[in-house]
Amino acid sequence: MQNRTSSSAALTPHITLAHLHAGYGTTPVLNDIHLEIAQGEFVALLGASGCGKTTLLRTIAGFAAPDAGAVLVNGQDITHYPPEKRGMALVFQSYALWPHMTVAQHIAYGLKLRRMPRAEIARRVTQLENMLGLTGLGERKPAQLSGGQRQRVALGRALAIQPDILLLDEPLSNLDTRIRLQLRDEIRVLQQRLGLTAIHVTHDREEAMVMADRIVILHQGRVMQAGSPQQVYHHPASAFVAAFMGAENQLMLEAYYDGDRLTLRGDAQGAALVPRNATLQPGTVEARFRADAAQLYDATQAPPAAPGMLVRQGTVLAQSYPGGHWLHTVVSGVWRMQVHASAPYDVGQRVEVQIPADALFLFPASDTPAPFASTSLACASHDPLPDLTTQSCTGDH
Repeated sequence: MQNRTSSSAALTPHITLAHLHAGYGTTPVLNDIHLEIAQGEFVALLGASGCGKTTLLRTIAGFAAPDAGAVLVNGQDITHYPPEKRGMALVFQSYALWPHMTVAQHIAYGLKLRRMPRAEIARRVTQLENMLGLTGLGERKPAQLSGGQRQRVALGRALAIQPDILLLDEPLSNLDTRIRLQLRDEIRVLQQRLGLTAIHVTHDREEAMVMADRIVILHQGRVMQAGSPQQVYHHPASAFVAAFMGAENQLMLEAYYDGDRLTLRGDAQGAALVPRNATLQPGTVEARFRADAAQLYDATQAPPAAPGMLVRQGTVLAQSYPGGHWLHTVVSGVWRMQVHASAPYDVGQRVEVQIPADALFLFPASDTPAPFASTSLACASHDPLPDLTTQSCTGDH
């Protein structure tokens, strides 16, 4: 569907974030952020609220100054440039539209500030209205538009100035699901069509996966992993990343080596066998897996586990139907697991969970950061950030 850039390393960096540090007062927010972003690359900054992703975007845009480090564009240090001198445009979550201005006036705003000829402004406004599906709506004001149309207006205002770099601060989070799915595809197509370098802040894993060439996962102001959607999904670098990318089930298992295989003890019925891993030592190992990776059976009717399959027995604590499958919460000793199944199992029913060894992500037991250290399912912090929607690269108030 999309032509993805497998790695930015082979391309000349368009943007370099050189060891950025930033904070609010004595509270550190960004800790040694170093990234290189290629021309035309779409990068998603992914993380829970409070992880530093919006502060990083504001630092790139020029609305916040780093305590240390530099922002470079095409090798030029722009750390102390004002926002309007950076060749960037920022699209906000809240649209930041003026209620008294029409669609056409919003799109033309940045062009008028640049004192472009009236005929050129009219031509570009018409072009963007057609491109964004706003044809015939030029005289409407924000109150007469749907949420999706308002976001298109905000995007048109940003694109009108023909920026080299497009910054997106959770622009889809206020929209309903159907419009959000439509707009994320439209934004991606426009970004590729115009050849823009894009940096997109989101807390939505699926949104980052389908839109970005590269995902940068942040936690407590640090880069936990940066890579293609496939890399961070299939090869998470830490237990935190694995959990954030959907492998929220956590088991602490005893491991020992038997020749070139690492054996992970499950219940008596089965143990996982995985190739020798230099990063893992015998003893306690943290295993992560996704709910759809395991098989769920009635404990009295479960088939014999295949060799190398990890087996855990437990009791169904809860079940629900989110669509397409049944989701079960299974209690096994001190652990809780969520497992998909094609049919429901009753609450209180004894069940057996079989997990293929290749579905396990294994990490040293001390690898998990604090937010994911509990034995329950992971949940991220949602502490509110300061209201940053009153500023924009095009001069919004």
